[in-house]
Amino acid sequence: MPNKKLLANSYDFLMFDLQPIKETQCMNYNSDYILIRPKKSGCILHLSNTQHALNKNQLILLSPFTPFQFSSTKKQSSTTQYGDILFFRLKALGQTFIDSIQFQHVKNMLKKSRNSSLFIGDSINNIQSDIDTIDNSFEFKHVITVLNVFEKLSKISPSCYLSNNQTHLQDTKKVEDRVDFVKEFINNNLTESLSVSTVAKKLYMANSTFSRFFHANVGITFRQYLITKRVKKATKYLICTDWSISYIGAEVGFLSLSNFNSKFKSLLHVTPREYRHTHIDMRIGIECRKSIKGQLQKQLNVPNL
Repeated sequence: MPNKKLLANSYDFLMFDLQPIKETQCMNYNSDYILIRPKKSGCILHLSNTQHALNKNQLILLSPFTPFQFSSTKKQSSTTQYGDILFFRLKALGQTFIDSIQFQHVKNMLKKSRNSSLFIGDSINNIQSDIDTIDNSFEFKHVITVLNVFEKLSKISPSCYLSNNQTHLQDTKKVEDRVDFVKEFINNNLTESLSVSTVAKKLYMANSTFSRFFHANVGITFRQYLITKRVKKATKYLICTDWSISYIGAEVGFLSLSNFNSKFKSLLHVTPREYRHTHIDMRIGIECRKSIKGQLQKQLNVPNL
């Protein structure tokens, strides 16, 4: 039986993901470290404030949230692949591992990648050979290979840096602003038919890039966040109003009563009707109850809502 493959927008992706370099229409804001390995010339890497022509025998390491884009120097097929991008999610290793003495060289190298590290020369040949053996499967040997790639790279000094740290800090602030924008947009449009595609377009991101961006910065997937926000809004209506259950479900964006009941119960372990019955006493003096938001947050058990 063949191995199950991981896709770029799969939430099974925890530590690494290997994808082809392709021409992109807009800047990407990636939440992981990425190692770019060109296999052919003809592609330009655009960073936040610089651009660099990609060539064979190069490795470029970018830190999270460094804006980047690929463009072709001449007209090519939309399926043209210029090399590989290895996405590496540091936090998947756990803080104890990251802070270990054995990992310090890699950790220091990753810190310096804020300036977009360029490695060239014969010293990276064996690293490129290692990348050739990596496959997006669940086999543990690929995890070991990925760690070996970064460990070997940490022993090589970058030939140069392609961008500057000040720009990176500015872009980190932009990421925070984008997260705030998305949350506000969702809050203001809960009754609408929201999707990854709808919100991704607001940020000029590809769907897969936005999914990865949102999951890394909010801690749950876009769909999980949206459902949780709708259920949270519904709990307030169940307590504060005499609206029917079906009306409340529609008011917070659920397309059917059955779907509303199902999602509500999956999060709070009771139906909307049961929730209303057991919390009816919260209506008394509700305007003065500052603790309600905290109670709902605890019940839903999700971050930063």
